[in-house]
Amino acid sequence: MLRDRRVRRTPGAPTIPTGQRHVTNPGLTPREREVTELAAKGLTGREIAAHLGIGIGTVRNHLQHARQKLGGVSKRDLTRMG
Repeated sequence: MLRDRRVRRTPGAPTIPTGQRHVTNPGLTPREREVTELAAKGLTGREIAAHLGIGIGTVRNHLQHARQKLGGVSKRDLTRMG
């Protein structure tokens, strides 16, 4: 995600780790990105699982890995990224 230095941080927005601020893909797999985008749109884990045809445990794993790669972003902040 490229950021304009003139743009101020929105209160309540998640903090992006320094090493990933100018990275367009912080190492997420295509499936992690897909699950994360659906979560950011407000879908529940069960809805994501049904939409993608995968198990709820798989959704949880993808979200957990994505959150770790994004610097420990909370679930709530993850949904605010959308």
